[in-house]
Amino acid sequence: MGLLDLKTDLKSLKFGNPPASDRPGSGNSNQPYITDSIDGSITPQSEDFLLRGGLNTPLDAANDVVRLTKFFGDLKSPRGILFVAKQNLLSRIGAATQASGNTDWKNAPLNEGLYTPLSTIAQAGVGFTGAHLYKQGLNPLNGIRTYTDVVKGNGIDENQNFIANNSIVEIDNNRLVNLYRTKFNDEEINAAIADPINVLTYAGGPGSDLGIGNTNIKFATNNIGSPLRTGKENIQLQNSGFFNTPSIRVQQLSNFLPPLVLSNPTGFDVFRGKSNEISDFREEIFEISKSKTSTVTGIAPNYSNPQKTIDGVKGSRINYTSPGQRGNVINYQKGKIVNGNISVVDHINYQPLYKSSDVRKEGDGIAKNDLVKFRIAAVLRSKGNSPPEKIYMHFRAFIDQFSDSYGAKWSGIQYMGRGEEFYKYGGFSRKISLSYTVAAQSKPELMAQYKKLNFLASTLAPDYGDSGYMGGVLTTLTLGGWCYELPGFIDSLTLDIPQESPWEIAIGSDVEKGKGDKTVKEMPHICKVTMNFTPIHTFRPELQKNGYDEEGNGEVDTYGDQHYIGLTNGRNNNYVPVSLKDAQTPNTKQST
Repeated sequence: MGLLDLKTDLKSLKFGNPPASDRPGSGNSNQPYITDSIDGSITPQSEDFLLRGGLNTPLDAANDVVRLTKFFGDLKSPRGILFVAKQNLLSRIGAATQASGNTDWKNAPLNEGLYTPLSTIAQAGVGFTGAHLYKQGLNPLNGIRTYTDVVKGNGIDENQNFIANNSIVEIDNNRLVNLYRTKFNDEEINAAIADPINVLTYAGGPGSDLGIGNTNIKFATNNIGSPLRTGKENIQLQNSGFFNTPSIRVQQLSNFLPPLVLSNPTGFDVFRGKSNEISDFREEIFEISKSKTSTVTGIAPNYSNPQKTIDGVKGSRINYTSPGQRGNVINYQKGKIVNGNISVVDHINYQPLYKSSDVRKEGDGIAKNDLVKFRIAAVLRSKGNSPPEKIYMHFRAFIDQFSDSYGAKWSGIQYMGRGEEFYKYGGFSRKISLSYTVAAQSKPELMAQYKKLNFLASTLAPDYGDSGYMGGVLTTLTLGGWCYELPGFIDSLTLDIPQESPWEIAIGSDVEKGKGDKTVKEMPHICKVTMNFTPIHTFRPELQKNGYDEEGNGEVDTYGDQHYIGLTNGRNNNYVPVSLKDAQTPNTKQST
């Protein structure tokens, strides 16, 4: 009973305050830094209201400020000083950027800025308000510099120098410009930074030992350990004659960098532009001589020419305009009005059905020039000796899948007394599988595309002639140079609506009156078409009967008419030899 009645007066304990002792040798630690009185009951002092912790939150924040201040200023414990030292060490071994330091950022003492306890103490005092102060820097209210502060700054002066933090930042201080000059073009502006091994070297960083030493970002090496340079040291570029041109110009690296012209040109004219427009990576950007072009860059059209691009505000060679062109974007029911007319994005998708004995030429109300030729035509019954007419359906060549499969039938025969089978040839078959996407990107296209798809579906139904007898519908398929007006029939057709397709809901322009839009119906914008096509060849399917040079090396010199893969555009095919001049002359207009 005596033990049960024994009580300790906790209020009488002095913890680490003198003359009490909480360390060996009658020492004390001055901790805890904050002490509170012990109440008779354990109840929350304030419920959560407006702030986490309630109205006592500012008082709690003040206690945190006092506690952290005593922690960092405690001379009896090194933990506060060690924490500050560790944060600055982490800054020292962090990655250096051009925002590190002042002008000589590669030799900045602290790559991520100076840390002082003031930022942590200040954050503890304002954290409950949702404010976030800067951890690094002398002033918690101002963060360390950014790359924009260094390069772009507050503008540009009359001498084309950049002003940052009320000081002039020269172009030579730009890291990218220096790397281009010293590493890409091998122009030794400063011999100290012309390093054949390292792309970049700076003090401290992750490559140092606890901040002692440098971080070296090295060139990539080949399989024998030699550095791969992008400039003169690149053996592949040397062998290609890449350095034979007489001049060098460099376009501006960004919108805020002026044009840079290097002295002592080396002939590395890779950044040469043809105009003041945005540089196009597809252009012929390098020419070694009039008779020799670069072996490392290709020749391609310019973005700025609408006749050489996929889309454009005023259209392109493939009958496609930019969906993002300016115009009406408020009222979808009225469509996008451009120059007083409702704009059609995809003119091929908008192209209606038409009847003709042959595919019509581009123009005269016909839009068919595409990335590759793609159309399907239903063959009508001929009357008399006149050639049959066709109903043409033009779809945009958004080809999702295409396969052309060939089959041979071989029957096995087992003879008595023989273990193996003998085989007898029994026939030939061919099947084309095709899937493509039909998508309306403007209001006028929606009904046009489904009218064509409806007619396409009807080609699988019978056609009753004047006599009333049922017959199937033959079709022709054209897809690029693979097949051209290839006759056959469609034996299966599937229309799928993808989940991501938006739907037209046919609401009129006056939504409040609740009237519908009679020009459209509630239909999905996107439809995926899958079809199987069985070809009917215009030649007898057999082994291609080619001619071979019997007196020479036996190479083929003529090709037979068995063209399973067409390689034709209706006017010529590549099975017939053409002159080298004709082969190298580009065709300015897409053929039929």
